[in-house]
Amino acid sequence: MQSDLEFNKNEDQFKQLVTQLQHKAKKIKLGGGEKKIDEQHQKGKLTARERIQYLVDKDSRFLEIGLFTAEGMYKEQGGCPSGGVVTGIGYVAGRQCVIVANDASAFDAETNHVTLITGDGKVEWLPELPKSEVAKAIIEHAVELVR
Repeated sequence: MQSDLEFNKNEDQFKQLVTQLQHKAKKIKLGGGEKKIDEQHQKGKLTARERIQYLVDKDSRFLEIGLFTAEGMYKEQGGCPSGGVVTGIGYVAGRQCVIVANDASAFDAETNHVTLITGDGKVEWLPELPKSEVAKAIIEHAVELVR
């Protein structure tokens, strides 16, 4: 009986910790926050995660690695979610790539580019992806570079 109570207590504590982690991840994924995201959109720019979503193959997943980078650091400056960079692994044109995108919403950067690193070590720098039809052309060019 005592072990059942202990198990239930541990399970409840674990579930609370998972919920806290999920809330923290959701907040971090907003980068510099909704206001900064709106500012990016008003400038005609996509956020880092939006650019990655456009870039990776449809029906594939992007595995983000480094979501909690710089967590709790630079508080005096307003923080720096994910270290100001979204990094992960995704498929582009059927090839697995490391994808690195600067998050201008997180640290007021002027550059908004994406870097692709393919399995054979080939590195491609993609220009900023504007929030327009031009983005489609740039992504198609990126896919050709990776092939």
